[in-house]
Amino acid sequence: MFKKIGFMYFSYHRVDSDELFQQVLLNFEHVVFFDLRNLFPEMCLKESEDVAPFSKDKLPHPPVIFRSMSSFKAYLKNERIVIINGFGDQKPMWRLSYLLNRYKVPMIGVQTKSGLDSEILRDNKVSVKRELTILKKIIDKTTFFIYLVLLYFRVLSKYDLYFISGERLLKGITKYKIKYKEIIYVNSSTYDYTLNHKENTINESDFIVFLDFAVPFIVDFEKWGFKAIDPDLYYSQLNNFFCLIEKLTSKTVVICAHPQFNVKKKEKYFPNREVVWFKTNAYVEKSSFVLVHFTNAVHYAIIHNKPILLLDNDILNPYIKTGMDYIKNELNLTRVDYNSISEGDLLSVLSFLKVDLDKYNQFKMNFLINPGDEGITSSKKIINIIKEKYCIK
Repeated sequence: MFKKIGFMYFSYHRVDSDELFQQVLLNFEHVVFFDLRNLFPEMCLKESEDVAPFSKDKLPHPPVIFRSMSSFKAYLKNERIVIINGFGDQKPMWRLSYLLNRYKVPMIGVQTKSGLDSEILRDNKVSVKRELTILKKIIDKTTFFIYLVLLYFRVLSKYDLYFISGERLLKGITKYKIKYKEIIYVNSSTYDYTLNHKENTINESDFIVFLDFAVPFIVDFEKWGFKAIDPDLYYSQLNNFFCLIEKLTSKTVVICAHPQFNVKKKEKYFPNREVVWFKTNAYVEKSSFVLVHFTNAVHYAIIHNKPILLLDNDILNPYIKTGMDYIKNELNLTRVDYNSISEGDLLSVLSFLKVDLDKYNQFKMNFLINPGDEGITSSKKIINIIKEKYCIK
């Protein structure tokens, strides 16, 4: 019988926003937080002042910090614990995977955002893939082959349980099912959030929502090899467009800020404009329609059947553009260049802005809702399965 459930941290920038994390705290008596940054610095995510205002101070009790590899090994050897590998499919490096396997520590993976991200990064249009040299591609393929061989011979740890959302994600993982002992389908975390936060406290309803992606500040873009975007140019053009659309609709634009858009930057980049953090679901539900480049937050607009207008521009990187291509085609959406569209053309676009319900419903089935689990939160399902499988209180 396992006694504890643990989270591994290589960064704290998402600690207090995850629905599964909150449900684990509510449903289990013994939750352990591992700070492994000293032992596995190669896995640490870059953090800066532009990262969301989360911290380990949000944890209910201090994390366990290991000063040596020997102390970490001793803990794994002597404690009966199940590991939830962070928040999502953050694959452990080989050293960590070897240790978990050696000491028979079950590892649970959870990827409930959607399969759309992985589809975009696999797409040939994304420059980070094209920029890889032939030698780098050979090294990557060889390394991954060795990884699969080590999994096959049970040197490295497989996911004991792996929870995913969306039928489309199946295509991305079944090719390498050797990585997982058991795959379980659940609803997306976005759908979870709408079920857990049904009471809308927003009174006004005559506004437009912009789903911010903090384009100049996203940490992952640098890691993926994309060039930095000038924030002054980006936000200047965006605000000019907001003024135009407000003039034509007599509705104000509210910014639902991305977590990596720092509060301190609000006055510089969105002066005299309403900016909110962590209230996307509530504002989208009450909005007239939604403006977006590409971000997983667009799922809220799809769940609430809101019209969506895609905002394009030459300065946006290939990841965002490819993301727009996907949802444009999936949902039959309109895309405009927000830096050059004329007043007359925008007025024409807005007059035809509508929701294709058939497309929206199909998207929900492809990416957001597991058939048969409608109305059930994935976090509740995950908790129940963990309790039953590992007999943890």
